[in-house]
Amino acid sequence: MSSRLKPLCSDLIRRNWPFAALLALATAVRVVTWLAIHPAMWVLLDGIGYVLEAIDPQPDPFRPSGYALLMLRPLLPAHSLSLVTALQHAMGLGVGVLTYATLIRLGLPRWVAALGAVPILFDGYVINLEQMVASDMLFSTFVAVAVLFLIWHAARPPYLVVAAAGLLFGMSAITRVAGVPVIAAGLLFLLLRRPTWSRLAVLSVAFAIPVTLYGAWFSQTYGRFNLTATNGIYLYAHTTNFVDCGRVHFTDPYLYKLCPTGTHREDWYIFNPSSPVAKAGLPVMTINNKAGKFALEAIEQQPGNFAALAWQGVVTSFGGDQSRVFTDLTFRPQILPQEAHVAGIAYLHRDPGPLVRSSLLEAMERYQAIVNVPPLVYPLVLLIAVVGLVLGRDPQSRELHRSLLLLSGATALLLLVPAVTALPNGRYRLPAVAELGPILAISVRLLCNQWMPHGGSASETSHATPPPFSRPST
Repeated sequence: MSSRLKPLCSDLIRRNWPFAALLALATAVRVVTWLAIHPAMWVLLDGIGYVLEAIDPQPDPFRPSGYALLMLRPLLPAHSLSLVTALQHAMGLGVGVLTYATLIRLGLPRWVAALGAVPILFDGYVINLEQMVASDMLFSTFVAVAVLFLIWHAARPPYLVVAAAGLLFGMSAITRVAGVPVIAAGLLFLLLRRPTWSRLAVLSVAFAIPVTLYGAWFSQTYGRFNLTATNGIYLYAHTTNFVDCGRVHFTDPYLYKLCPTGTHREDWYIFNPSSPVAKAGLPVMTINNKAGKFALEAIEQQPGNFAALAWQGVVTSFGGDQSRVFTDLTFRPQILPQEAHVAGIAYLHRDPGPLVRSSLLEAMERYQAIVNVPPLVYPLVLLIAVVGLVLGRDPQSRELHRSLLLLSGATALLLLVPAVTALPNGRYRLPAVAELGPILAISVRLLCNQWMPHGGSASETSHATPPPFSRPST
């Protein structure tokens, strides 16, 4: 390190020492995780597919292949899943740093900004996910960075920043379908302050670029522009929980062949070779369209049942009893099936193992059981955000309300869309962890402004928080 950089770095650490300490501790936890089960853990069905798609790129019918295209394939020349997981851990740390800097820029005290980064830095399930061959960490990073970019320039974001946010939102959509609706939060953010249609256009066009390119590539294989070939099948499977084919009058008589049989879980209707969609023997896009039509007509004619199912999904996903919520994010030794070994050898040019250090893995299992965001906290934080939006004050016009609305809107979409349309899964909550700390920090700041004496705002203005990571004036 040069003689000029040393004083800058030491000054940076001195003025941000609480966050620097948290960052160092979070890094240490990730190093332990990286060594505990090496080179990676696998979300098996997803991970095998992504690795094979990275080697031989082709769109997956069940899920967007963005993770394979944007993460695994660029790193393929290194033949290292260790590098993949190391970069995913770096993403978690990087989002924590950007969160801290953004909250300081919004005028929050440094210690509050540091606390706002705690969930993404330390949540045990997030750290577990960073060690996995899965799309979730890349997806959540795209969304979090896009939101923080817009908040950083909340008053009047430059066109370049808007374009970058739009591209990130678009890349999140081709990584996970749940990213598609999140762009609505970004558009609303721009609309709420003297909207300039050029910025809305830039955000929309930038979002559309990766989505359009992926959809065009997808259509070359499946004959139709889309992100997946199974969105209708997934929705159909969800409606099998309530549909009564004796009450529903389908416009296409063929749809009665898709009526549920027995008491199967909804994932059975997606993946089991004995399910009605599998036994239909139709091309994947054809059966996907028919299954989607089945679902929409069932919902239209049984809206109350669908609403009850959606509410049950929310309660199950975020309630105190998590016994019915599936999760595959645990620090336990994995015995990989033959398909994973084949995919791993093709990517790594050696057997993927993994190498397990039992003592470290057990330590991380105990850590995860204690250090995590409880499910009930997610809706509670959103409720606090609503209170902050309604009752909070922003006397210095730091755009706190709009920033909070963007954060909470994106979080609500990330949480509620999977909860009301899919089988409850603990993985679906985790992309929203990064937003929880900033939401809580900004909400509390707005409410404190409301309850503080009005004279406090003047003193705050005269002692404004310096820009993040800047050197103090002399």
